[in-house]
Amino acid sequence: MKPGGKRTKFAAVVGIDWADKKHDICVWDAESEALDRSVLEHRPELLHDWARKLRDRYKGLPVAIGLEQSRGSLAYLLMQYGFFTIFFIHPATVARMREAWAPSGAKDDPGDAELIMEITRDQNQKLTAWRPDTPETRRLQLLCEKRRKFVNLRVKLTNRLRSMLKAYYPLANEVAGDKLHEALALDFLTKWPTLQALKRARPSTIHSFYTRHSSRYMDTIEKRIAAIAAAEPVTEDPVIIETHAMEVAGIVAQLKVLRKTIKEYDSVIGKLYTQHDEATLVASLPATGRVFGPRLIAALGTDRGRFNSAGELANFSGIAPVTERSGKSEWIHRRWKCPVFVKQSFHEWANETTKHSLWARAFYIQAKGRGMGHHQAVRALAFKWIRIIYKCWKEQIPYDEMHYLSILKRRGSSIWKIIAEDPDAIRLNGPVESQFLR
Repeated sequence: MKPGGKRTKFAAVVGIDWADKKHDICVWDAESEALDRSVLEHRPELLHDWARKLRDRYKGLPVAIGLEQSRGSLAYLLMQYGFFTIFFIHPATVARMREAWAPSGAKDDPGDAELIMEITRDQNQKLTAWRPDTPETRRLQLLCEKRRKFVNLRVKLTNRLRSMLKAYYPLANEVAGDKLHEALALDFLTKWPTLQALKRARPSTIHSFYTRHSSRYMDTIEKRIAAIAAAEPVTEDPVIIETHAMEVAGIVAQLKVLRKTIKEYDSVIGKLYTQHDEATLVASLPATGRVFGPRLIAALGTDRGRFNSAGELANFSGIAPVTERSGKSEWIHRRWKCPVFVKQSFHEWANETTKHSLWARAFYIQAKGRGMGHHQAVRALAFKWIRIIYKCWKEQIPYDEMHYLSILKRRGSSIWKIIAEDPDAIRLNGPVESQFLR
């Protein structure tokens, strides 16, 4: 069911205010219009028993459930019952409704359960009911999201590691490798956790270490060895060196485990992606591969009825801008309340396409020329990509870069003018470029 239609009537409507240990439940019976309030402990056997009793009470007729939590054990448990129509309501919606009816700001869990029920019962035409995607797609969605959380943790630990090294061993940030979370840097810090330990190593030993870790640029290796020989300690205080080195060792150990974990996710996601029914379609888009390909499938899903227009997809993803008007003032800003991972996927993929797509590169240059900042220009590009992706996805037509460039050329698009008039600015050195920029 899509927002904007007629309100759907159910045999009963349930509002649940969930918590870690217990859930407040409010059930509205459509026939008697009576309310039934209860509290259930967060125990699977009790929740399953409650769901079965509700199914028997209404003889399997559709029952609506309003819930703030779209992830977690309670949501996953309710998804198993086919007679439930689940509406995930944004917590901000509930909070604002609560403020409207209770200006004092007082929060009450039983009251919230009834409020969620009323929103689900009276405004469900404005909500989108959850519909399960294929098991393969749902598996890919959850794996991609969980992998991203591990990547975020890696970024956090890497930043912490860099900060610690600056305090007592800044040379390591320069000579341990280009990326501190890679195997070379982690093994370097394990072998030489302090400048003093590094100074005791012979140049030939350091040289062998780099070559064993696939460092093939001899000039870079020699420059690093020279920097090590010339380096002076930022501090010789043994207390600072010992305590910082110990923390660095702990962070390095965590990053090594994270590297292994992320590789395992990549392996499983890669296999699922290559076997997925949508892989061929998504792979036709530039800059997909095994990183962004699975993430685009996770964002789009396989239910072609999920979005009625490219605008709905742009709004859902958070890529579409938001316009606020009040009197004579108007403010356009990025969307804040949206699925963060989906928004990141479109944004980061659009940024990557500027290295693989002629028109995407030209569009980005044009946006920057109009005064947009980097991220604003990328969001604008993602917004345009979504219109293209939606048509390809909806009609199951693979994307064709050369066909799209032909359309831009035929229409005399301003993007095409940039491509034709300043080819050096968008040079990608690919097969598409060789055809259009001879």
